[in-house]
Amino acid sequence: MDAEFRLFTKESLGRCQQQALAAAELARQRAATKDDDKDEDNKPQPNPSLEAGKPLPKNYGDFPRELYGKPIEELDEFYSAHNV
Repeated sequence: MDAEFRLFTKESLGRCQQQALAAAELARQRAATKDDDKDEDNKPQPNPSLEAGKPLPKNYGDFPRELYGKPIEELDEFYSAHNV
């Protein structure tokens, strides 16, 4: 599973903002329906192997030299709908 490392651009930011808005709207809809049977254990969790400061897991492949020191798009799907 080689990851596709992509440079973070203005278009990336726009996609992140759209996903965050969609997630917020979905959360509002769920709150409005008073979905009490939600199971806290089934909530998405961040990938612990992608935690800051840890080395990149081998299954992500080698990090491209041309992207060293440049912002890249988030690899962890958990944060795709978060504005971080």
